[in-house]
Amino acid sequence: MYATKEDFGIDPTDVSKLDDSIVAFTDVISDPTLAIDQRKDDTIKVSQTIDAIRTLFTDKLDVLMRSFEVNKPSIFDLYRLARAIDVNGSVHAPTA
Repeated sequence: MYATKEDFGIDPTDVSKLDDSIVAFTDVISDPTLAIDQRKDDTIKVSQTIDAIRTLFTDKLDVLMRSFEVNKPSIFDLYRLARAIDVNGSVHAPTA
């Protein structure tokens, strides 16, 4: 009796996905300028997304959290402390 793919836990759809991945990989290898162009586009999109998030914080969330300043000062203080921590973990003055 011969072993089948299923005996080894291989799903036939995974095999077809592997074929697609190999084709995509060889396309990138054969023409790296496509990958470089895509990376440039993705870098621009990341920058735009980060700007949109910062705008959301500044224009919407900071304004909303000001409503807690009087009614729930502990929540407002925690929010200000969280906003004051940058990506390196060092504390700066709150932006709100």
